[in-house]
Amino acid sequence: MSEKWIERIFGQGDTQKFSPAFVAKVWEDGLYHALRILENREEAEEAVQDAFVKMYVLFPIFISIVSS
Repeated sequence: MSEKWIERIFGQGDTQKFSPAFVAKVWEDGLYHALRILENREEAEEAVQDAFVKMYVLFPIFISIVSS
């Protein structure tokens, strides 16, 4: 896996936090698609938030598999 890709997600430094740029871009894209599917802003925001939590929890596992 490219270190540049990892830097785009986490930014420079703390790999326990997503970079603000990554969060903003993925949040915006996720919300757009969730709104189209769910047609309800509150439900769409909740779905995107749930996806971020899952992504945050599972990302270290993904990195360990890909880096092997």
